[in-house]
Formats: sequence, C-alpha cells, structure tokens
Amino acid sequence: MTFAFASGQSVSLTVYPGSVLPGGTATLTLTYNDASPTANVAAIQWQLAIPATLSAEVPVAGDEAIATNKVISYNTVNGYTILAGTGKPLNATPMTSGVLATILVTAPLNAGSGVRTIGFGSDLPLLGAGPNGDAVTISGGSVTLTVLSRVRDRRPFFAASTRRIPHEP
Repeated sequence: MTFAFASGQSVSLTVYPGSVLPGGTATLTLTYNDASPTANVAAIQWQLAIPATLSAEVPVAGDEAIATNKVISYNTVNGYTILAGTGKPLNATPMTSGVLATILVTAPLNAGSGVRTIGFGSDLPLLGAGPNGDAVTISGGSVTLTVLSRVRDRRPFFAASTRRIPHEP
C-alpha cells in the first residue's frame, strides 16, 4: 500500500512473507519515499490495528530513522507510534527515502487459517510533520497477512513412519 503526502512523498507499509503457518512470523516494513526533496518531513506518527489473532513486537527503527537520528516512541496501550527527533533544540532533520521501521508480527500456534487485515492509515491516524512542526495529513490503507493451515498426516503411525526397525535373529 502507498499513501500520498501533499508534496509527492509517500509512506508504504508492506508485509513479508505474505503468508505464515501458525507459530510463524512476518515482518511489517514502513518505508518512506521522498519524491520531492523539498518535502522536508521530519517526523511521522502512525497507528496500526493488529488483529487480536496476531501479536506484534515493538517497532524497531530502520536505516533511515537511524541515519537522521530519529527515535521511536511506542505506546503499548493505544498502539500509537511516533518517529521523531529528540534533544534541545529538537532534531528537526528532514528524512530522505528509506526504511523507517520494522515490526515483527506472529501468528500464535493455535491460530486458525485465514486472511488477517492489519489496518494502517485509512481509518487510523497517519501524520507527518515538517521541521517547523507544520502538520501534513496522509491518507492510507491496510495490508493483509494470510495464516495458512497446518497439514496433518492422518495416516496411522506405522504407515507414516519411514524408518525401518530391524528384526532380531
């Protein structure tokens, strides 16, 4: 999914792999694309809607966030994440194109199969701010993660075994 900023830059959320087995983990990647070098986006706030049938780790700063000395502030209660500078004066360094953050998402072992939608942007806040704090509203959408079903071998144990047991003389 790609979400447009007013000045031509965008934020996209991708998931890899697109499907996992129960107990498997996928990576959500939040990427910033600065199509206009004059955009000067210095901070971004977002919220993800992770389904109750998945669990998510705390976001980890990506290469672009690290390169521009941004830090991630994550609220475990409401899921808001802010990527911004710190210090006095506030680090208002604009970001260039690159990965802002990654988030690991896991399907529990008892997860049923099906498509899980991870909400992002459209009905959730996704905001950008310039070096002077001027707000930029961003529209967005969501991504999906498919939880596959485990295939169980339903043959009797003796038929499913490929190991031969030697006979004694």
